[in-house]
Amino acid sequence: RPVIESDLAAFVRESQPAEWDKIESVHGAEAASVLAQEVWRKVQRDGAIKVLRGAVRYRDASVTMAFGMPSNALNPELARQHGCNRFAVVRQVRCNPVGGDTVDLVLFLNGVAVVTVELKNSLTGQDAHHACQQYKQRNKDWPMFSWRHFSLHFAVDDRKAFMATRLSGVKTRFLPFNQALVNRAPDDGDYASCFLWREVWGRENLLEWV
Repeated sequence: RPVIESDLAAFVRESQPAEWDKIESVHGAEAASVLAQEVWRKVQRDGAIKVLRGAVRYRDASVTMAFGMPSNALNPELARQHGCNRFAVVRQVRCNPVGGDTVDLVLFLNGVAVVTVELKNSLTGQDAHHACQQYKQRNKDWPMFSWRHFSLHFAVDDRKAFMATRLSGVKTRFLPFNQALVNRAPDDGDYASCFLWREVWGRENLLEWV
């Protein structure tokens, strides 16, 4: 299952200790695994975005899955909980449940995978269009690519990017996701597509998406 068990457990333990204690008091050392299984079950049923926007209820525990930026500073507890959100970028994540196929990058929020990325480099003779074709050849029924589970899939090279919100095999529609007709590389020598990891995939932007 595409859930980082340790990140999910740490997020809940830090942001909602009382709810974590309810789960741990029943399952002890298996609490993290049990919670991850329950979260993945809800993701399979409702989708990652709906799960992250709400709460996962298990027995008598109710776990809020993400905390957005507070609109003001009147509630220090909300600010503290917002600071507990965990973000992770993992390379070469297995996407085939029974094989060795991997996706280049996956972005996780509080242990739940929400964005996949296929990367290409023009120096190797491939570009974002090759990444789009790679996505179209993926099995859309694999959990990592099911439209019910995830919301955003990026095809990226060093100059441009495309995005799809649903994978439908050869019928998948990728839309340009760029700053201009031609993205400009920054003066520091980074890639022209660096706006993605510098801005778009930032922690607060990711929270706004969900």
